[in-house]
Amino acid sequence: MTADAAQERVRAWARTQVANPVVLIAPQSKRRWALTVADIGGRFDVDPAIDAAMKVGRDVTQWDQTAHGKKSYANVHIQPAFLCDGKRLDAQLDRIAAAIHRVPQPAKASYTPGVGVEVTTPEEPGIDLDKAATHAALLKNGGVWSPEGAIPPTDLVVKETEPPLRQTDLSHVDTMLSSFHTDYGSSSSNRKHNVELAAKHIKGTLLAPGQVFSYNEIVGPRETKLGWRDAPTYQDGQVVPGPGGGVCQTSTTLYNAVLRAGLAVVKRSHHSMPVHYVEPGRDATVAYGDLDFCFKNTTDAPVMVDAIADGGKLTFSLFGASSAHHADIELESSGHTENKDGSFTVSTYKLVKAADGTVTRDRISTDTYQPAPSKKAASKPAAKAGKTAKPGVKATGASPSPAATPAAPATAPVAPPEGTDPPNSA
Repeated sequence: MTADAAQERVRAWARTQVANPVVLIAPQSKRRWALTVADIGGRFDVDPAIDAAMKVGRDVTQWDQTAHGKKSYANVHIQPAFLCDGKRLDAQLDRIAAAIHRVPQPAKASYTPGVGVEVTTPEEPGIDLDKAATHAALLKNGGVWSPEGAIPPTDLVVKETEPPLRQTDLSHVDTMLSSFHTDYGSSSSNRKHNVELAAKHIKGTLLAPGQVFSYNEIVGPRETKLGWRDAPTYQDGQVVPGPGGGVCQTSTTLYNAVLRAGLAVVKRSHHSMPVHYVEPGRDATVAYGDLDFCFKNTTDAPVMVDAIADGGKLTFSLFGASSAHHADIELESSGHTENKDGSFTVSTYKLVKAADGTVTRDRISTDTYQPAPSKKAASKPAAKAGKTAKPGVKATGASPSPAATPAAPATAPVAPPEGTDPPNSA
């Protein structure tokens, strides 16, 4: 065989070897990725092997041949070195990592009168590819290639992340911390739909101790393609139709329940103009990507958010451990001041009655509102709203006062300059 023919034969062999399959399998889902040795950057360094083969026997002297006779080199084996481009392998692993990534999902629960809190969806651990470990396992002893041909399918190395809440954590959720409702029965069918869709997104949300609830994160973007309908919203001081109109009634109702439960409000903004379903100073506007309503579970046990929208009344109830409830929390609005530009300012306070009868009065917000676009809209009375007790679970922290309850902390951001609410904020 000529030198050229030998070299081509070796290179043809190398091309065949790098075409061998490398199959990776996700251990949980059993999803398979069929790659080749070449796909992950594998190659053979054939030139040094060919040079070494061509030199075999050429360094034998005449004296060696005379003393030892001619040798056979038929059994001399020279293996081209296997090399792997780590960057190409990492690129393939990055693609697979994105495909198998799963965010940990906490357990979800619901409240049934007479039964209590029950788990509706078990938790699921998060999944991430351990790229370094998978990389090392594939390259161990040249693992992506074998002289015998294709290697057996290889399991990816993954890491699991425990969800913040598991079913077993819910055994402590046995008490209603607060409940608050507003009315939406007079709304248009589109607005009712939006209120009920938002409530559906929030219903059953569980918060671990220290965890922060984000309205926008839970409810998501308010877009037509996601099922939201056009209904009245506040925008630039006007009432205009927009997808998701009415969702602020859900954030507002929840805000009032949160205040009555004694939990910490992290983010809250008021509307630029008053709304009809709660008293001024007790609303919480939201706009995806701009304004969020957030609160923190400051108790030592999980908190569950329950939502009921029955076509006329929207109710949010918070459940937690009996040790976390505040039996006597009242809300009070005062200091209604008319301003020269036609706006008015109102302050809202939280009154907490201790076991010894002493009452602590803390200001939680001072909000300024522009007058509503029309006299009719501005003078519309607030819908009657208040506590809603549920049978079967101890009801605590629910104030009997009508209408809604207080607003956000004094340091909470104010909604965009008065009269300039973003869309989807009514």
